[in-house]
Amino acid sequence: MVYYINLKEQPLSQDKEILTQLIKQYLLSGSSQSALFANHPYTLNDEDGNEIEFLLSHDIYKNQREDGITEFLILNGPKIGSGTKGMAIQSNLAMYLWDKELVVFPKENVLKVLYQNFINAEELIKQESVNYSILSGNSTAELVNLQGGNQGFFMQKEEGYALEELLEDIDSLQKLTFSDKMELAISFLTELENLHNKGYAHGDLTFKNILYNEKNNQLKIIDAGEMTVADERLLAQDILIARDMVSLLFTTDEANQFKASSYWSDEPTVRRIVNPNPVEAKLNRILNSKYSCISEFKSAIEWNYNEYLSQLNPLLQRNELSKVEREASNLQAYKDQMDKQQLLGEIQGCKKPYWAMKGSLLYADQYRLKVFFDYLDIIGSAFKNDKINEKSARAAYDFLTAQINKLFEDHEKNSQLSFKSFSEDVQQFLNHVNTFLIKHPLASSNSIASIIRLLKQLDNQASFEPEQSLKTLSSYKEVMIQKLLEPFETLVAEMTSAPATVSDFIEKQSDTKRRLQEMKSSANQDKQPIFTPSLMRGPS
Repeated sequence: MVYYINLKEQPLSQDKEILTQLIKQYLLSGSSQSALFANHPYTLNDEDGNEIEFLLSHDIYKNQREDGITEFLILNGPKIGSGTKGMAIQSNLAMYLWDKELVVFPKENVLKVLYQNFINAEELIKQESVNYSILSGNSTAELVNLQGGNQGFFMQKEEGYALEELLEDIDSLQKLTFSDKMELAISFLTELENLHNKGYAHGDLTFKNILYNEKNNQLKIIDAGEMTVADERLLAQDILIARDMVSLLFTTDEANQFKASSYWSDEPTVRRIVNPNPVEAKLNRILNSKYSCISEFKSAIEWNYNEYLSQLNPLLQRNELSKVEREASNLQAYKDQMDKQQLLGEIQGCKKPYWAMKGSLLYADQYRLKVFFDYLDIIGSAFKNDKINEKSARAAYDFLTAQINKLFEDHEKNSQLSFKSFSEDVQQFLNHVNTFLIKHPLASSNSIASIIRLLKQLDNQASFEPEQSLKTLSSYKEVMIQKLLEPFETLVAEMTSAPATVSDFIEKQSDTKRRLQEMKSSANQDKQPIFTPSLMRGPS
């Protein structure tokens, strides 16, 4: 008997149970296997010991994420690109195995595969995976063994479309303001500068390898296939091409419409903004000057943009300028505004993928997840209303997402808790706390110092008792999280209500001291502390 599992769309509920067993048997439990291949027979035994054969419609690949979570990517998307060396295939679904349940949700990744006709294909794909990691700033991408014997690696799918499409679309290009184009140019030059500073040249800066993200108004460099250690010639080549690309953002018009297919065969031309204002006249000179390094070119563009922003007359501002641009008096202020919008977007956007996986959590942990989301809203509100700076908001955001990730990791450990894993959990949480306090030192207090001491005392093998120690750690973490984030709650409360009275403050401080005393007492007596109701309580 052969059972066929269709993975083109979300698997059926009965198929998820089978996939769970296949993953446990073939991809976990110490197995060196890293994939389940389409149309390859896999067997499982039923309750009576009879073998049942299963076939999958698409490949499933094991992938280790940077945060330590193991995911399984279903290669069920289309081929989205091909070149002289290989092709890219999209994966549209990912799976996580939490406790006994398989969670499936949409996630777009890209598998890069080299053609097999290269003698040194294995070396080439290995080098490209390293190059991709350097270009993207991620940790080294792991190679996966593909059906047929060749190899590939997974990349994050970048949003946007090729720069050549923007440059060939005169209507879209003309809708961009001077500031929009400056932002695009600076984002592109910053990426290239980072690459050059690491000692590499891109080697293939074509219009297809620059993505335009309309939503974020950013340019992203992709495709690390031709990246190589930089020398003077390769760096100079990157600089010349980058200067041409930036020039085209500002100077393409209907009379000289850009065509990517014929661009590289054209004779070099001097590109200028027609009828320039004083700032644009200086930009013309910048775009037609020579540069010894990409940082020099980028600095010239930033200087020109800074001059443009500083000379804006509020009474003569163009209607096309955004509110953010009107409020920015110089380039640094504008950058700060952009960084702020990006972080606010991260805070708001991070909740959706976590919420999609909430079904894998116990009911109590689902409640905790909701509380963490409430804290994220508090951080976002305080940051949006300028009650905290970016450094503090980033510290709180990173701390909270670390705690959320831990929620999804804890279930496997709880069932087989050893002192070693318990000690690692304690140290990991202390590291999260220390990192937060380094980034946000104003959060330090005597109460927090006391909780840190209690956490360190808990990391003691002589007094370790799995169930009791875990409960105590959970309680300590509860109070620590509440104390670390309490200042942010206070700031938001001040925005919506009258200041707390002195008596309220004294009562709150007394409650904290009492709870800390209970924690110390329970630690000495090896008992579970008793706490007053709090945000982190949740249903049992």
